[in-house]
Amino acid sequence: MHLSIESGVSKCVVQLPPEAHGAVSAMLAALNFNDAGEVNAAQLRLQTQAPALFPDACFDGVAPEDVGRALASLILSHGAAQRNRSTRWIAPGAHDALGTLCGRLTPSGQDALLQSLESGHGENAFSRYLGELDRWCLAGHLYRQRASTRGAAGDLGPAPQDADAQAAAEYLQAVDCYTRAGQSGLAAPVCLLAADLSMQTHQTNKAVDLYLTAADAYLRTGRPGRAAAVYLRVFNLYTDLGQPELAAATCLKAAHAARAAADAHPQKGKYALAGDVYLLVAKCYADAGRPDLAADAWLWAAQAYTRAHEPRKALAAYRQAAEANTEARRPGLAGDAWRGVAALHKELGEPELSADANENVATAYRWAALGGPDVVQPLPAAHYFLLAAYAHEAVAKHARGENAKEVEKEHRQLAEDAYKRAAHAFMKEGLVAAATNPYMLASSYKQAVVACTRAIHESLAANDLSLIADLYMQLGYALRGAGEPEDKQNQAFLIAAGYYQEGWAYLPAAVAHMERGDSLTAAPLFERAKEPASAGHAYFGRNMYERAEANFRRAYRFEPDAEQRRKLRLLAENMSKHAVLSDRNV
Repeated sequence: MHLSIESGVSKCVVQLPPEAHGAVSAMLAALNFNDAGEVNAAQLRLQTQAPALFPDACFDGVAPEDVGRALASLILSHGAAQRNRSTRWIAPGAHDALGTLCGRLTPSGQDALLQSLESGHGENAFSRYLGELDRWCLAGHLYRQRASTRGAAGDLGPAPQDADAQAAAEYLQAVDCYTRAGQSGLAAPVCLLAADLSMQTHQTNKAVDLYLTAADAYLRTGRPGRAAAVYLRVFNLYTDLGQPELAAATCLKAAHAARAAADAHPQKGKYALAGDVYLLVAKCYADAGRPDLAADAWLWAAQAYTRAHEPRKALAAYRQAAEANTEARRPGLAGDAWRGVAALHKELGEPELSADANENVATAYRWAALGGPDVVQPLPAAHYFLLAAYAHEAVAKHARGENAKEVEKEHRQLAEDAYKRAAHAFMKEGLVAAATNPYMLASSYKQAVVACTRAIHESLAANDLSLIADLYMQLGYALRGAGEPEDKQNQAFLIAAGYYQEGWAYLPAAVAHMERGDSLTAAPLFERAKEPASAGHAYFGRNMYERAEANFRRAYRFEPDAEQRRKLRLLAENMSKHAVLSDRNV
């Protein structure tokens, strides 16, 4: 269906009879919005006739073709929205169409637009043909245009401050309209303009509120870099106003926004900037006597500098985070920071400095595990004892210098003690299965046997095959370490293998059989687990040379490493020779 209205080439607008409005509705109802050809044809008809749907004085008569095209686009978009149809083929888009209309509205047209948004007013052409969100957005354009025009005129007038105040008020009306239109992205820069005018009229508190509103809007619309810049302006204002707490909180918002901007565009190298802002946050909180909050900021700074590939700055920030957490009696978090120091020194090829940092790691985690008055302990003691043990092992492993042996021995003993304390803590918490491995690492094999036995009894009720198998495997090792008879050890390994096989875990089942010296049973399990090299060794242990050769050759075919392939080829050739000799002996 099409509009049965003739339109001339004159710029004057011909008013339509009432039935023409019904024709528009009928056309929209019949239109297939998924058909590009139909939509284009409807738009061509509408763009010559749409201006006549509005009162004569709505538009200024300039560029009528552009106005008609914009109105047609908006009318079609509104019709599609009412019917939940696609707007894919409608052009121009709403942004361009609304921009065109804003510049062509007469004062009467502006009044009609604004009246269409007020409650209590009857229907007019704007409310009938344009969607509500489009009308709010168009009103936002209108108020922004008025404000910018008034501000420019005010520069030449007798009372520029009055003009600035009026312009600021209209910018705020534009912000309100854009917000109602769901256009926070358009509201943000206008809010900045209003804030700048408020600063010019010495309304600092009002400016602060507006800057924050703008920054929040930038953040919501996916522009964290701009949000960070605005938050920093507010930080400076709060600092000037003597409000350090608000300044610090706003600076933290700026830092988080800068980090989000870096995450969105990591190739632009924004992480260093985020690190700098986090350092500023840390200084604010440190000056305010809040070492806990300062520590958090230094830790974030360290992470940002690490992403920026600036390890020296990251090291300094990690150290400050560790010291601040220690001051705040948060030793667990101090240990985390020292661990960051240790890791960076290791990456930089500085093992001695890494070992020194690991000593601090161990000290901090032990303090966290032992607790005490006012100590913040976010994790259970057992976990901190484990972390302390790992740190002691790292120190022992990288011991250097004249006293290296003494240092290694001392920290091995400290690690064993920490493992034992971790196991005791797990037992105290009722986490018996978790205690088994720390007991083993502490060489407390008899206690490991007790823990494994209890844990097996508890896990049998849950019928967790994998856990039961692991615990029986652990029990076998614990019995071996405790010097128990070999038949007890082998029984534990055999039961473990059975549970592994029941759960189709062929590789650990094969390992369990190997632990009990049964390579003949282990070999086919290695094959089922697609571990031909291990199967080859198992068959070799039973003098089954042909099977061993076949598995070594299979492993050779799938091995990507050249050196390993060479070794596997030699093993296969040796198995072939052994097979020939074996046949001759037979």
